[in-house]
Formats: sequence, structure tokens, C-alpha cells
Amino acid sequence: LPVLPANIGLVWAGYEIKLPKEPYWNNLYDLVEFVYKAQVDEFKAEIGTRMNLPSLMDYFIFLNVIRGTDNSGKNTYLAKYKEGDPYFIIPWDLDGTYGYLWDGTKTNRHIDIMTNGLFTRLLSIDSYQRNLKKRWFALRQNELSIANIKNDLAVNSTFLTSQGGYLREKMVWPATLATQDLDYINAWLDKRIAYLDQYFSTLLDENSPLTTVGNFEGFMGNVDCNTISGWVWDANQPRAAIAFEILDGQNPVASGLAGNYREDLKDKGNGMHGFSIPFPESLKDGKQHTLSVRVAGSNFILKQSNRNVTCAGTVTPANQPPVSPANLPTLTATLNTLYSQTLPPFTDPENKPLTYELTGLPAGLGFNKTTLLISGTPQVTGVSSLTYTATDQPGLNKSVTVSLTVGTTPPPPPPTTVTGNFDGYLDKVECGTIRGWVWDRDKVNAAVTIEFYTQNPTKVWGTTVANIYRQDLKDAGKGNGMHAYSFTVPAELKDNTERPIYGRVTGNAYILKGSPKTLKCAPGSGRLAAETAEDLQVRLLGNPATGRDITVEVRGAQGHPLRFELTDVLGRLVTEHTVKEPGSPEQQVLPLGASAPGLL
Repeated sequence: LPVLPANIGLVWAGYEIKLPKEPYWNNLYDLVEFVYKAQVDEFKAEIGTRMNLPSLMDYFIFLNVIRGTDNSGKNTYLAKYKEGDPYFIIPWDLDGTYGYLWDGTKTNRHIDIMTNGLFTRLLSIDSYQRNLKKRWFALRQNELSIANIKNDLAVNSTFLTSQGGYLREKMVWPATLATQDLDYINAWLDKRIAYLDQYFSTLLDENSPLTTVGNFEGFMGNVDCNTISGWVWDANQPRAAIAFEILDGQNPVASGLAGNYREDLKDKGNGMHGFSIPFPESLKDGKQHTLSVRVAGSNFILKQSNRNVTCAGTVTPANQPPVSPANLPTLTATLNTLYSQTLPPFTDPENKPLTYELTGLPAGLGFNKTTLLISGTPQVTGVSSLTYTATDQPGLNKSVTVSLTVGTTPPPPPPTTVTGNFDGYLDKVECGTIRGWVWDRDKVNAAVTIEFYTQNPTKVWGTTVANIYRQDLKDAGKGNGMHAYSFTVPAELKDNTERPIYGRVTGNAYILKGSPKTLKCAPGSGRLAAETAEDLQVRLLGNPATGRDITVEVRGAQGHPLRFELTDVLGRLVTEHTVKEPGSPEQQVLPLGASAPGLL
């Protein structure tokens, strides 16, 4: 075992601290030392207080189903939710899986068990073996049935193909992408799962000799058709998490580990002896069942057991159609004036991908089926009844009607009728787009409609829906992260007039932070007009680039501000630069930063 390091540096013995970015190794060292050196009885008694055993069981099963050749001793995160919680494992970087090595080589090997020192020690505990075996065969009835696994692989393969994911992958890794190998994986899965069924069948079960002894105390708590809860502990091993099983009469029907903290149990060891598990689906048959809780591997029955319960039967739910958005915006546009509006997305009850259609748009407007953006310049006035449709992968669809009014004058500001606990920013006001984010703390996943206006007199220039995903918003705990917006600046604002632009929630007095921001645009700025696009020439001087920067030459852009954005093949921004008054030609040297070799 490597010596305990001084709390400096973020790397030790193959581990790297990710969060928090502070060098503190004592907790991890104590855990590794315990797993490596603890005596048998000490390990059995305390491992459940240091690590989340259900999580370890699921990771062991997951590791072996995919045969993760590169994930038993590395390529995992060790984490906990808060101080005092047990550690759990998160998989990462799953390169060598489903019959492949990390470099894409097919192995065809399916007869072995992925393990390590921790799992080897865990498998020496009788109760752990029993619970692991139960968990495996329970998952095999549904989530890990061969049909389900193959279906998941096929659905994801179809989705990545249709969305261009494999095409982008091939641009970066042309030598290792093999989309035609799904048949190989399916054949490998048949052999792998058959072998694992055989392996898990050899573990201990209820018919194995009883070996668990202790000074037990515990109660069966709440029992209903949703959950079974209670607590149990061993006074001889006050910090140990005790394995238990649910009996229907004399037949075990479920199992778990009593390792949840309860304030009322804080005087019993570390207080981590509670449990709450889902009510077994197999017992939801409309019949009465008499349930009790027993310490696994023993004859000890928890007090207040032998509870009668009857639960209605369950069936596999049929596929449900998409659900339309709750608050569709009122669409109003102005004749011969640039218009843009993003429609809020539908949701799918089964979380399957959706495709979209919008019909009935008047002349001059179009609809982007990916971004859900209506844009263009309407050429006729009147009220149009639009049909907005979402279709899920099995083919069920849902349609709603959206009304679009095209008038000769801009619509008046809406009355203040929308309520919420809003927060948001007006980040960027530029001649091409206005960008930022806004959300409602009371409705964390709802998309908020906003409008952009000027004062003295008040005039609204357009609206949009904040429903663009941003990872930083998700990381900051702002719902599902789909709260960013990007509004195309209309041509009317491009008249060399300086205006302070405000953003606010439509139908509410909430003004976005950062408002106002000044906007002054020349006619045609923000993008080059179509009739002059043929005169625009852009060249990379030196392609491919071999240094740490590239030179870009632009001709024909006089009189228009230029904005350079350099991204990688995945769309991630590498560098950006703005030139307000370009020359002819205009040359700029753009740094590549720390970008890895690849396409830009």
C-alpha cells in the first residue's frame, strides 16, 4: 500500500481528485487501507458503513454484463453525496466493452468474471452473495433480459445514425468506427449472458446453510403497495449494515440492506440501520399476502412482522403519445418584417426521441424541425391556424393548434398576467443575435417566453422562448438546463440608431439582469446580405495547420463588422474574435489554444 501522501497535489497511487479541487487524501487512504488490511470479521462488520453495498452489487453486475475489460481497476469515479455517506462507484470511459478491447479489437471472449480485490472480499460474505444472486436474477426478468439489452442497442444505433452521430464520430476516429458490427455484439451477448446465468446460479441462496449469527433487534415498519420499510441492527456489530429479506409466508420475495440513516436510530451504532424498498411487483396480483422481514442467513424475524396486504395487479403500460407543452406562446408577426420564434418542445412519457412537423405557415416563413424555430419575413397578413405535431419513435403522435396573426403594425405589449419566481440575464446584445438565459424557480423545467423592447416610447421588437440547453445552467442547478435563448435581431433595428435594449418576461414586469444593453447596427449588419454573399471570400492560409495558430483571410467584407468563431468538430468553441471595420483583404491570426489534433 503506498504511503499516505501529504495533502498536496491532486494525484496519488493512480487516483486523481476531481471534486472538490482540494488535496485531501485521508478519507480515501483510510478506505483503501481498510479494504486491503481489515481482518475478516472487521471487514464483514464495517464494509457496509464505508461503501454503498447495493451500488457495489449493481456495478459488479454492470461490469460483467458489458465485460468492461478496462474498468475493474481504473476508469471509475469513487464518490459520495455528502460527508458521512458511504462511497459508491460511477463508471466512466467504457472503451473495452461488449466483446471489444479498448482499441476496438474483437476478442470473442465471454467466459470470465471481471473482478478486483474489493469484489473478491465482498463475495466471501454469505449475505452479500445471496443478495447479489437475487439481484442478478431479478434484473434478468426485465432490465437485463437479452431482448431488452438488444433493443436498447438497436434503438441507440438507429438514433445515432439518424442524428449524424456516427458521421461526426467517423470524422474524428475513422479507423475504429464499425457501425456494421451490431450483429457481432448481439451474438456475443447471447453467449455472455448464458455464461453469467451459470456463474450467478453457483452463488449462495436461501437453501444454503444458515451462517449469520448476531444479537439482532429490529422492527417491520410501514407496509403498503409502494414500499416496505423498517430497521434492524446487530448490537454485537453496531456499525454493520444488516442484510435482510422479505418473506411471503415462508417464501423469500425481495431483499435489501439496512443501511439508511435514521435520526431515531442515532443511539444504535451510527444510526445507519433503516431500510425502505419498493413493494415487490410479483405480489401485486389482487390477492392477500402475509409478509414478514428476516435477517438474511438467520432465523431472526423482525418484530411486528406477519402483516397482511392486498395490492391491485399491474401490467406493462402501453406506449403513450407525446404530451403537448403547457404554455404555447401567442404568435404575432408584422408584415414584411423579419420574425423569429422558437416553439416549446413536447415531452414523451417514455423519454423517447421525438420528431416535429409544423404546417399551415403563411408565405415567407419556415420551420426548423430540429431547433423548433419559426423564422423568415411574412409576406401576407391575416390569421393562420398552424398544426404543431410531435411523433415518438413507435409512431404515436400528438397535435395542437397554434394561431399566428400577421398584422401591419407591431403588436402592443401583453398585459401583466404571467406569474413566477424568475431569474435571468441579458448576456449579449449584438447585431446578429441577442442571447442569455432565464428560468422560473417555481417551475424549474418550464420554458419561459421573453420579449425585447425599448423605452420612450415603449416598443416591443420581438419575442422568443428560452428553451435552449446549456450545460452550465444544468450544472448550476437550474432545472433541466434548457433555459437559454437566442433571438435574431430584426432588420428594423439595423438603421444606425443607438438604442438601449431591455429584456423581460412576457406578460410580467420582471426585467432581465444586465438590461439595458446598447445596440447600434448598420443596415445589413449581423450577417451579409444574400446579394453580396457571392463577393465574400474566406481562405485559410495553411491548411492543415501545423503550429498553435491559423491565419484567416477575408475579402469583400468592407463596411460590415466581422465575427470569427473557431470550433472543433463537436461544435465546442476554440476561439473567437470580432473586427468592427475590416480591411480588404482582412487577415487575422487565431490561436488554437490547447486543442487536440483534429478537424476545426
